[in-house]
Amino acid sequence: MDDDSAWPVSYLACVPRQIGVLASHGQRPGTFVPPWVYRAVAYEAEDPFRQPVWVCSHNHNNLQDAQLCGSAWAQYSGPRDAST
Repeated sequence: MDDDSAWPVSYLACVPRQIGVLASHGQRPGTFVPPWVYRAVAYEAEDPFRQPVWVCSHNHNNLQDAQLCGSAWAQYSGPRDAST
């Protein structure tokens, strides 16, 4: 690239949201330690507190499935559509 000053601006324009995964204990009656469940979340890249703008509505049994769910949401919704 000849003009390095334009690179971060175009990069942030393409990736304004970040995808993450939240882990919490699930519910399983009769067990001492409940299983982990995972949910994908999206947040604004510029937000230092990472307040979610989207959280998937269902639990995942592993981290990878939750990450893939978040990635699928990001592809489907586009970079700035937080209404879904």
